Amino acid sequence: MVKNQIAGGGVVASSKIKRRSPSFYTSMTVAFVNLSIFFIHCPSSSPLLLENDLDVNPLNPIAPPIECSRELDLYCPYDMKCCPTASGYACLGSSEANIPLGSCCEDVEATGCSIGYTCAAADPSSSEDELALVPHCQKQDDSLPPPRDTNGIPIELEFYRAPRYHLCPAMSHELLAQPHGLNISLSATKHSDEKGEGYIGQLAYFSNMGSIDYIDQRQDRASDEKVTTAIIAIHGASRVAANYMCSMIRAVMDYASGNTTTNERVSIQDRYLVLAPWFMAPSDGEPKSNFPPFLKWDEQHPIEFSFRYGAESVPNPDNYATISSFGAMDILLETLTQSTRFANLKHIVIVGHSAGGQFVHRWVLSSNRPCLDGPHIHFVVANPRSYTYLDARRYFPLLDSQPLDDPDQRVSRFNFSTDSHNNALESVLEFRSPTSQERDECPIYDNYIMGLQENPHVPAPYFQSNIDQMKNITNLLCRYSSRGVIYLSGERDADILTSHHCNEVGYHQGMTRSQRSKRFYASIQVLGEENQCTRDPMSDSVSSSTIVHQRMEVKNVGHDHALVFVSSEGQMAMFNYGKNSSDEMIPQFSNNVLGKDTQSSLIHDDHGRRGMFRVALLSSLFSFLFGLWVRRMFLSRKRPEYHDPSIDSLFSGTETTPLKHPQGHCLEK
Repeated sequence: MVKNQIAGGGVVASSKIKRRSPSFYTSMTVAFVNLSIFFIHCPSSSPLLLENDLDVNPLNPIAPPIECSRELDLYCPYDMKCCPTASGYACLGSSEANIPLGSCCEDVEATGCSIGYTCAAADPSSSEDELALVPHCQKQDDSLPPPRDTNGIPIELEFYRAPRYHLCPAMSHELLAQPHGLNISLSATKHSDEKGEGYIGQLAYFSNMGSIDYIDQRQDRASDEKVTTAIIAIHGASRVAANYMCSMIRAVMDYASGNTTTNERVSIQDRYLVLAPWFMAPSDGEPKSNFPPFLKWDEQHPIEFSFRYGAESVPNPDNYATISSFGAMDILLETLTQSTRFANLKHIVIVGHSAGGQFVHRWVLSSNRPCLDGPHIHFVVANPRSYTYLDARRYFPLLDSQPLDDPDQRVSRFNFSTDSHNNALESVLEFRSPTSQERDECPIYDNYIMGLQENPHVPAPYFQSNIDQMKNITNLLCRYSSRGVIYLSGERDADILTSHHCNEVGYHQGMTRSQRSKRFYASIQVLGEENQCTRDPMSDSVSSSTIVHQRMEVKNVGHDHALVFVSSEGQMAMFNYGKNSSDEMIPQFSNNVLGKDTQSSLIHDDHGRRGMFRVALLSSLFSFLFGLWVRRMFLSRKRPEYHDPSIDSLFSGTETTPLKHPQGHCLEK
């Protein structure tokens, strides 16, 4: 690794130079040359190491993309497969990491089906369900053996028909091979004894338009000026960020093709920036450009997929600093809103699915950053496994009524409409605090991540510190309700969930994701009426004064981010939320969704970023001297003592000097 080569450099002491082997000087020279070349190559408007051109070949590289055509330079994310189309290739994924990939459909290009299903044509004569009226996926013949997941467990095919996948376009190798890195300064945390010099690390992300904070040396920057909307997709527990970027690109294509109001063809790339942060885990490997190192979050401790609740990152080996995943997201958002590259950016949509839905929900609830407020930004929370309740109450059976034997019947009798939810809920379940006996049965039911109480087993200093600053539930609720949030719940996301948090039906919010979505949404309506907060800031509806946020069920869809993104409900939540006649959130334009020009215009490659000065400076004496300077500046710092983040608040991502914010909303440039 480059940093280790530098750290092993020669030491001058008592006017005598320690003898080093020739290989040492060779490695030092290479490292210094790379650093000096980068310094000269980097535009003057960009900070040092911004684009991270220090490429090495890590021993544990990240998974490479899947090659569709080397000649055409078309690839798919590593967890997807290539499906041929008339214009090239498209990429097919699956609902979960342990589900094998399904089949490409040939009758309608750039569509596909899950494993165990076949591509079926529309049947206009059928009246069984609306899926039959369009090309869809049909369950395989029952005589065939059931498909199995990667662990060899049979996959239950519950539904006879399912929606088809809308496949995203294959991309160049450059877009998928390596993530970009957003350098996060030590000044973002209070871990440095040198007042914030240097970096804690890089937050990995994929983008359809390259780096968000690096201006390359292309002559034409007009396309950047046309970007008006950024869509940020937050991955789930499987951490397939490139897959999420690809799926979101297809969602944008579908929205554009279905909203034609002008004959003028406008490129999708001209309007949309798609980002997919990658909250890496140690097992994900090492990207090539790893100086400073990429930030990673533990995938097993203290609980699985720790990034989803705002955990601190794995300590930086050089300075032992950490940052919350929520804190890193704050900086990503602020970097984007303050970027000079996208001067006309007007709207930001942040979408999280599954564990990503948990991430977005808890981040929006806890972040104190002003960039999360105002009409220019909204959030979509899709199919999270759990929610963080805002007080100690949950939906329990009425104390004076006999609980129903069938938990599903108990849920199905709910009426969660905003006008009559109180009367409807009281007929079966009651929103109340547990009795002393119920509390004794599950004393941890209101601990974070299920509630707001501090959890010693799940340290989250960012979340707890920011929540504490709100002082009371009214302040917290009113801020949360004032932020533009919409919840999406798959109608078929009804698998019974296991839990380590006591009783599924009461304490743990519900037995399925669908139930949990309904109950949490009902709970914030109750809290909103009790606290009289200002409601949904994005809605023009007269009834908005009685609603906290919005919620929609995604018809015929289960736990699948790709299907959620392209569903009519997903499109409404992401692209039509808060539109008005004077300032449309998403520009309208026509497109040939599968045309060759569409694929090429949607995805932008930054070719020729590197290399112009590398050969010319290989033997420069300046490179050697500059390398010594870099070593001294970045790696010869006194290291602070290490403290366990779980017992020492020194490593809180929030006990810091906050970043400076622009006046007003972040996008008011």
